[in-house]
Amino acid sequence: MGTKETPVTIMHWRADWQKDMDEGFQDLEVAFPNATFEYYPPLAKGPWPPKPQDYPPGARTWLPGWAVGNPLSQPEKTTPVQKLMGIGPGTLEAFPTQNAVGKGVWQDGHWLVAIGRPLAAADDGEIPLSPGKMYSLAFALWMGSAQDRGARKSITQLGRLMLET
Repeated sequence: MGTKETPVTIMHWRADWQKDMDEGFQDLEVAFPNATFEYYPPLAKGPWPPKPQDYPPGARTWLPGWAVGNPLSQPEKTTPVQKLMGIGPGTLEAFPTQNAVGKGVWQDGHWLVAIGRPLAAADDGEIPLSPGKMYSLAFALWMGSAQDRGARKSITQLGRLMLET
């Protein structure tokens, strides 16, 4: 997760965001089909579950995560990858410029994931990449089927990334 002296740029691919992009917005009733949810009254007669475009003007007032721009609450995604900065445990913060891209495909019981971003840093604190230089690289994998919960995940050893010229 980095330190103040050695910050890290994290590119976090999310399967749930990939599903939002591939199949349309997946709200809570998809993850928890047997739960009861409160709803925004003007949507009571509309299609259920409502899609973001079904909400009338002003509805964001009642959806605070969406209203304040929380990346986790945004119903419309342009990429399944979130670009984050870490300067130590508990300091994860989204960069203002979200220009990382990626795609994940479930195939033969495994995810195949590709992630990319521009070499130049778009924001203060982002690590710029240059051909001919070496960088540290690690992967963290979170698998619900392996009983990973919360912060519990599998982490690789520190590797090296060499960008060829």
